[in-house]
Amino acid sequence: MAREVLYCQINPHFLLNSLNSAYWLAKMNSQNGTDRYLSQLTAILRYSLGQDGQRQTLRREIEMLRVYLELERQRSDFEYSIEVEDGAYLDAPSPRLLIQPIAENSICHGIGVGGKLEVAIGRRASWIEISVLDDGIGIDEETIQRLYTNMEQPAGSSGIGLRYVRTVMRAYYGEEATMIIQSSKGT
Repeated sequence: MAREVLYCQINPHFLLNSLNSAYWLAKMNSQNGTDRYLSQLTAILRYSLGQDGQRQTLRREIEMLRVYLELERQRSDFEYSIEVEDGAYLDAPSPRLLIQPIAENSICHGIGVGGKLEVAIGRRASWIEISVLDDGIGIDEETIQRLYTNMEQPAGSSGIGLRYVRTVMRAYYGEEATMIIQSSKGT
C-alpha cells in the first residue's frame, strides 16, 4: 500500500518536471506554439492535482476550463463560448474539476468536427446553474437512463467523469445538488 501511495506521488511529480523541461526546450528553440501548449498543459495538470497554489473557487474553475478548451481546440475543430454572470458567488470556495469532465464528454462523445460547445453559468435565487450545451449527435432516453444508473454504481470503467462530478457535487453541496441530462437523438 505504501509503495502505491509513493508511486502516485512520484509519477505526477515526474510528469510535471518532464513537461516543464519540454516547455523550456521548446522556448529555447523558439517554438512558440509548442511552448504555449506545454505551459497550458502543465497548468491543467497542476490544477487537476491541486498543486497550483491558488485558492479553489468557481472563478478559478472557469479560468481552467478556458485553458482546457483551448488545449482541446488544438486537437479538435470546434467552437466554444463561456458566458458567466458576474457576482460574488464566483469567489466562493468550489470543488475542482466540476465543469471540465462534462465539457470533455461533450467534446469526446457529442460534438463532431465544426461543432459548438456553450457553457453558461449564473446565479438563480439561492443556487447556481451551470449549463453545458453542445450541438452534437445527441443521445436517446435509454442512454440517458443508463448514464444516471452508472452514476449511482461503484467506480467502474464507464461514466467515470459524470460519476466524479455527481459525487463531488453531493459531497461539497449536499443532497440538493442535482445534475440533469437532457438530450434527444440528433440534437
